[in-house]
Amino acid sequence: MGKPLTTLFLSHIPNACDATGFTRLEPVLARIVAEARRAWPDVSLDAAVFVAHLASQCPRDAEIPAHLQSIAAADLYLACACANGDVAAHRAFDRAYLSRLPTLVRRLNLSKTLLDDVTQTLREKLLLARDGTPPKIAGFSGRGSLLAWLRVAAVRAAIDECRARPGLDPALVESVDETAIAGTDPELGFVRKRYGAEFQAAFRDAINALTSRQQTILRLYFLESLTVENLGRMYNVDKSTVSRWLHSTREELLATTKVRLQERLRLSNAEVGSLVRVLKSRLDLSIASALKPS
Repeated sequence: MGKPLTTLFLSHIPNACDATGFTRLEPVLARIVAEARRAWPDVSLDAAVFVAHLASQCPRDAEIPAHLQSIAAADLYLACACANGDVAAHRAFDRAYLSRLPTLVRRLNLSKTLLDDVTQTLREKLLLARDGTPPKIAGFSGRGSLLAWLRVAAVRAAIDECRARPGLDPALVESVDETAIAGTDPELGFVRKRYGAEFQAAFRDAINALTSRQQTILRLYFLESLTVENLGRMYNVDKSTVSRWLHSTREELLATTKVRLQERLRLSNAEVGSLVRVLKSRLDLSIASALKPS
């Protein structure tokens, strides 16, 4: 006979006490597993694997019973099975979710060719492990629906695909307000509300850690609205060099903010990753706001 689900669950939560104090969790976990299996009868996923994944997505300071009652358990089950390479789960995800991609990104008015490319890119990023890194779908926490999570991922993938194609109309690339995207993602809303003050402090630290030249270029670009051509003439370089400077500075800000957040909050990589997603979704707005005189 296998271990009780409660014991399995708590063994994957740091500093959790023994299972005797959580006797009411067993029927809750059993119901979650049963309901998830009913939702996806063709998907085979060991209960122990699912319960371990369920525990890994539980915030450290969460009230466990309340958290378990609020998650989208069936969606999390499918995501976990997909992350573990279950072929039936991949087919179910394709059928129930990826097939709805045209509706999810309808406002972008993508051509069929571009939509097909975005779909394929998403399928690979979300379902395939690369270089020892788990598939992106493993990061779905169950806070909010899998469909809403996919919508955010799809719009971002579409924006990235557009930016990678110089021949496309720039207006198409800029047609989506990424701040609005972040607002539709329950996971991003959750971490923003809980860690907003620490997030802002970490980002300001990252801004202050930049060199004087980096800060000056950001101010000229984001506050004074100088173009990369203008900046190139000022620094006697071509515009592609300025573009590289801006890109590398953005990446440095993201990396430094992540480090500062880990130092301040001691969160898991998944939790810090969610916070960095908030920042990335509205990075340019955050830079402009942080650089404005107080």
